[in-house]
Amino acid sequence: MLAAGLLIHRHFFHDDAYVSLRYAERWLAGKGLTWNDGERVEGFSSPAWLAQLALLARLGVDLPLAARGLGLAYALAILVLWHRARAEPAGLLALVTVPGFAMWTWGGLETISAGFWMLLAMVLLWRRRERPWALSSKLLAALSLTFVALGRPEGIVVALAVLGGAWPDRRSPRLAMAAGLGVVFAGYEAFRLLYFGDFIANAARAKTLGLPIGARLEDAAIYLVKTAPQWLGAVLVAAWLFATSPLRRRAAWMLLPLLPLLAVVFAGGGDHMPGARLLLAPVAALCLAASLAPPSPRRAARRITLWLAALAALWQLQLTWRHPAALNPAAAVGESVGRGLAARFAPGTVVASATAGSLPYFAPALSFIDTLGLNDRHIARETPATLPRALADTDNWVGVPGHSRGDGAYVLARRPDIVILGGANGDLAPWFLGDYQLLLAKGFQMSYAPWRLLVEVPPSARPWVEDELDAASGRLRVTLYVRRDSPAWAVVAAQATPLPPPWSQP
Repeated sequence: MLAAGLLIHRHFFHDDAYVSLRYAERWLAGKGLTWNDGERVEGFSSPAWLAQLALLARLGVDLPLAARGLGLAYALAILVLWHRARAEPAGLLALVTVPGFAMWTWGGLETISAGFWMLLAMVLLWRRRERPWALSSKLLAALSLTFVALGRPEGIVVALAVLGGAWPDRRSPRLAMAAGLGVVFAGYEAFRLLYFGDFIANAARAKTLGLPIGARLEDAAIYLVKTAPQWLGAVLVAAWLFATSPLRRRAAWMLLPLLPLLAVVFAGGGDHMPGARLLLAPVAALCLAASLAPPSPRRAARRITLWLAALAALWQLQLTWRHPAALNPAAAVGESVGRGLAARFAPGTVVASATAGSLPYFAPALSFIDTLGLNDRHIARETPATLPRALADTDNWVGVPGHSRGDGAYVLARRPDIVILGGANGDLAPWFLGDYQLLLAKGFQMSYAPWRLLVEVPPSARPWVEDELDAASGRLRVTLYVRRDSPAWAVVAAQATPLPPPWSQP
């Protein structure tokens, strides 16, 4: 069933994955962990994932292929781990058929990798309660906890929660592991402060800190309800395994990581990405804990377990079948736009855009202002402004988790050569807070004008952008606002079509 899910979702790759790929590419090119030349900002969310990508790229592997290959390797490693731990197969079946599991195997982010290292740490601490600790086990446990701590912004809390479960076990080298984990994380934190000038990843800051708590809690509740059909079957299977296990209290400590993992959902107000990405880790931890608890010896309970797991798997698989994940639209469009801009504009041209993944990755010589703040220190620290009533009442992206930041005045002050409002291929109308602020600014209206540029689409991306293509030329339509005194103006004047600005219309 996992193979079926992988086949169905095989085209999926998310735009945000390209953020880490841009950092890795610049790092390997000797430009440091930077987003643009001279700008040190931690826009990536997983140092461990970035390091693995860079290692494979150093060995000659194409970066997008490295991200997909690592995701597949970690998904298969979870299967092997489950088998080696002699955990209940019903729990594994319920987990791997969750639509998001196969989807994020291909998605390019650290989701499956971070989940594997957490599960490995849980299994090692579980097994060492019943047998003496060998040196190899100690080293592997320390390695797994380190990868958990550096795998996600909340990783250090998750690692401490996993380790906290082993605390009552006197045979576990808990003090040594806690000390080692503290030294590793403190070392990276010191590097983060010295190199990036912050104590938290900039992307995590932009998505969580300083945002209204009430709105985040409401968004998180909506997120849980909307995604419930995707993961509820697996949760019910795990709950049944726990309820029927005569020794369920022995495995209850493994539920501790659920607290920080679920706290992340409420801290950020959920997630805009498909496949219930933020809930995969807590569902995996729950399924593993329930699967390691000794199963009920009663035949009737075992029969119900099999039927329940089969029904959950079939339900989840039909969701996968009905809703196959294609290449993320922003990634498909952003690749074409990035390549088109890179081919036309001089190195160092400054582009302001909310698409922070594929577009910058495929235009490596250009500089970018991330208008949502994930890769911009100033915007990440700005408290979102209140929209004018006329704009707040319209359908907009400002309330979508991770899309609430913006500072039009700041972007305008940086005098970008090109401004792309809205999605990857631009829009005359605003989508985000910074877009609204820019269009209302007199300085923007006086200094910038919109143009329609047509760019070629790579054959691999063409199936996913058919609706955006120009009927006459078969090329992708891109809407750009270009600064009048920029060198980019001469380029668009020769190759693009001017558009009437929205502020000139009644």
